[in-house]
Amino acid sequence: MKDTDIVDYCINGLLKTGFEKASVHFKSMEKTELNVEHNNTNLLRNAKEITLSLIGFVDQKRGVIVFNTLDEKTINNAFQEVFEIAKSSKPDPAYDISENQGRKTYQFGPQHSDLDLIYNRNQEFLEHVQANYPNVILNVNLDHTIVRHIYSNSNDINLQSNIGTYNVGVFFVTKEGQNSSSFSGTGFRSNGLEREIHEMGSISTLLQQSSEQTETRLLPEKFIGDVIITPDCFDFFQFIFREISDYPLISGTSIYKDQLNEKIADSRLTIHSHPVSQELAEGYFITDDGFEAKNTTILDKGVLKHFLLTIYGSKKTGKPIGPNRGNSYVIEPGDQSYEDMIKSVDKGILLCRFSGGAPNPSGDFSGIAKNSYYIENGQIQYPLSETMISGNIADLFQNIKNISKERNNFGSDLVPWIQVKGITVSGK
Repeated sequence: MKDTDIVDYCINGLLKTGFEKASVHFKSMEKTELNVEHNNTNLLRNAKEITLSLIGFVDQKRGVIVFNTLDEKTINNAFQEVFEIAKSSKPDPAYDISENQGRKTYQFGPQHSDLDLIYNRNQEFLEHVQANYPNVILNVNLDHTIVRHIYSNSNDINLQSNIGTYNVGVFFVTKEGQNSSSFSGTGFRSNGLEREIHEMGSISTLLQQSSEQTETRLLPEKFIGDVIITPDCFDFFQFIFREISDYPLISGTSIYKDQLNEKIADSRLTIHSHPVSQELAEGYFITDDGFEAKNTTILDKGVLKHFLLTIYGSKKTGKPIGPNRGNSYVIEPGDQSYEDMIKSVDKGILLCRFSGGAPNPSGDFSGIAKNSYYIENGQIQYPLSETMISGNIADLFQNIKNISKERNNFGSDLVPWIQVKGITVSGK
């Protein structure tokens, strides 16, 4: 059977089994992949993964089963199995499926891989690194991936998408004699490989920094100062998105639960979620709940405009369903250059990588600044040995001093450099 026929067959099968409502998610991923380990190309392969998720609803109960075998016998057995799972579960009136939005198909990005281009870009990158950073030990993953997603439910909705991207992950360390830098790495998504790899994302910057970081120095003293958060440390901002999603809002633990349409960050900070965008290579057209994804502004000049709730989260909290599931973030640029941001710092650090756990429910965080630099009197002084930083992430968003004009486009997110104040910096 074709993919669409399998999905229709599953919807009908779930309803015949006794479910009142049903939904099906079909996902396939086809990948052409080239790998480099320790500066040597060692793998070129094709791979395909398929996942089929069946969800049934009966008597306000829900059953879910996920598998990757698509033969008719396996699927037929799954109908009864998921029905038994549902009947033995606890009822919850918040379970539901999306309404009818018709039958639509979306396509974005390159739908076929160019093997010659993948190989040539990889060779160019290896030669560039060898010529300019001969002490770097390099691992690379370069692939072309097509993700096919079909969502259908018993409200006669059928949404399909085919998204193709070129994806690069680069991981490396620099060794000089007995000294070595800390591990570093980055990645990006692209609709094409028109430019050489070292020109994309933050790869060139991180390679240069790694070459400078084989000798590091300890922080001279503990202080409270500025931190310039680089685009590669975008994970700092995930706290906001986590706090406005299902679990914290349903449990009532989110610090933002009562702050919709209120100011939660500095007025210079505007964050969009743009899953349907020409600016980004990696996005999505269909949410996990089976809605058409829509671009939205999450923070508008510091004001929280949307929660990212699913159907279930919306029914549990009484708050609106989110226009998308988050991700594909675009942060508006500021009015100051990166160089001027450095010049404005009396004492602080350039945070290039952060290693630490998620902030606690109050927003307190602590972790290690890695591959980072000490800044004093408006100048980058030297690369730091691993250094502890701590503060409160909610306060951090209120304490933004500057946002750079420049942004890094990783294909998945578009992010500037952000300068914040009031962070405690100390030795490890």
